[in-house]
Amino acid sequence: MLSKLIGQEFKVTSRYFVPLYICLGVITLLLKLSLTLTIGNNTVFYSGSSNTVTEIINVLLIMLYVIILIGIVLLTYFIIIRRFYTNMFSDEGYLMFTLPVTTGQLLNSKLIVAFIWQFLMIPATLLSFFILFVNTDIIKAMPQFFSQLSLELHTLQISGFSIGLIIVELIAAVIVQLLGLVLMCYLSITLGQHLWAEHRLIGSILAFLGIYTVESLISSFAGIFIGNALVSSAYILTAADAFSYFNRVLPLTILSNIILVIIYYVVTHYMLNKKLNLN
Repeated sequence: MLSKLIGQEFKVTSRYFVPLYICLGVITLLLKLSLTLTIGNNTVFYSGSSNTVTEIINVLLIMLYVIILIGIVLLTYFIIIRRFYTNMFSDEGYLMFTLPVTTGQLLNSKLIVAFIWQFLMIPATLLSFFILFVNTDIIKAMPQFFSQLSLELHTLQISGFSIGLIIVELIAAVIVQLLGLVLMCYLSITLGQHLWAEHRLIGSILAFLGIYTVESLISSFAGIFIGNALVSSAYILTAADAFSYFNRVLPLTILSNIILVIIYYVVTHYMLNKKLNLN
């Protein structure tokens, strides 16, 4: 049943997200084409060779490109939050909670789909940047760049394993952070419906601000404590020492965020299962 819920959620949300990414792809290609025709294929920087009309077109396309990028981020979270609220606490909530599914399946389907659309922003944006800013000269220079980078890292006594480990840890940190942000929104909405029955929107906003403030304070104190503990036991004198330091800090950061994700999930699940208020 969970797969059916996920499929339905994808079907509904795709109507919003697919046009967004199509718009991003179209404006990226138009801007790339405009810049290429205006200032050549070897650079994306203004060279002074274009006339006023083409300059205006380029400026307008750049502004539209930035607006779409910002819009994708804002609309992604707006859609995620709106879908959770309307499905769980509006008139649709009565129907959703009469389905032969568990509260966990409902919550998991929302969380999985929200995370995928949220995570998709990263490769979509990077691909857009790659199309827009990378040219043939950069592509030709890449092998030499990576070869030189490898030599520099070897000189600094930084192993490929250390770099690979940091990359994996950064990806894990991003995944956990994205899950935490979605669950923080879900928990805020759930608390807002339960604690502020007459002013649910304001209650949800206040709950989010409260949770975010508490999390920031805990993260700050934990970061200071962990940082001081690790620095006192190791001196950062070389780049290799710095990589070693981050390889020890990142797992602790990931672990603390995982704990927060678990707390957010458990409390949200409990509130939906035991304290649901659809009135």
